[in-house]
Amino acid sequence: GKTIPTYTGSGTTTISGTLPTIYFDTDQSVVKETYYGDLAGLAKMMKADANMKIVCTGYADERGSDSYNMSLGNKRAQAVKDFLVKYYGIDASRIDTASKGEGNPL
Repeated sequence: GKTIPTYTGSGTTTISGTLPTIYFDTDQSVVKETYYGDLAGLAKMMKADANMKIVCTGYADERGSDSYNMSLGNKRAQAVKDFLVKYYGIDASRIDTASKGEGNPL
């Protein structure tokens, strides 16, 4: 993940935390229980500032075609968004999704 040393919200809210990096099993788009705590922290940051918006970007490795990997990246990003919406009540309009497919690997 990427550490946010200090985040100043829309009001007087100051939040420190980490934007999590979520890893998926090969050819999967299911959020693993290992990351539930990370996503809870992200949800807490978002609830502290109702104007905070994020972009979830999904990636895949080089296996599979370019179009397949773009689709898998989209599914992974959407899985994170759906998790935050379903379990933490974050408004879906505050979370955009994108896919890099196999481009820009970590």
